[in-house]
Amino acid sequence: IIIFGFFFFYLIFPKYNLAEIASAKQHDFINMINQSSNVGSKIDLPKLDPSFISFVKNSPNALINSFFRPHIFEIKSAMVIPAAIENLLIIVITFLTLIFYKKPDIKNFTWFWFCISFVFILFILCGLTTPVLGALVRYRSPALPFLFIIFLTFIDLNRMNILFSKIISPFVKWKK
Repeated sequence: IIIFGFFFFYLIFPKYNLAEIASAKQHDFINMINQSSNVGSKIDLPKLDPSFISFVKNSPNALINSFFRPHIFEIKSAMVIPAAIENLLIIVITFLTLIFYKKPDIKNFTWFWFCISFVFILFILCGLTTPVLGALVRYRSPALPFLFIIFLTFIDLNRMNILFSKIISPFVKWKK
């Protein structure tokens, strides 16, 4: 409903074609970056047209940029290190969720679907319109708590705690 509302909002409010606005924001951001000479974290984005096909075609790239960039191989300055560590943490938690998967309670599904839709919509919009990694990290930050709620919904913390305590216990002498 939200996706179709995004593309057909202009039928109700003709002044507000959201697809055209998002496309124009991307073009404005790219033009601003091209005129500036001191942007070190520019990324190339495919041109976004105000059509449903263009948004669908460019959404996978937008999600990859939002989820995984900047990564540890893109560190060129000290300012990028925290964002790269944050993305590495997201990848590690994703793998931990797959390894320690548990089936969630049915009562959590409403909250889960809200979180997943919020994260994906924000990450896609940020990834489609933002050609600078620093800005992308900043714009996606409101979705990170919801992303971690998604992970916590599917991870079995008890199993993970038992395994890690067995791994760590030979190296740690406990005081009684």
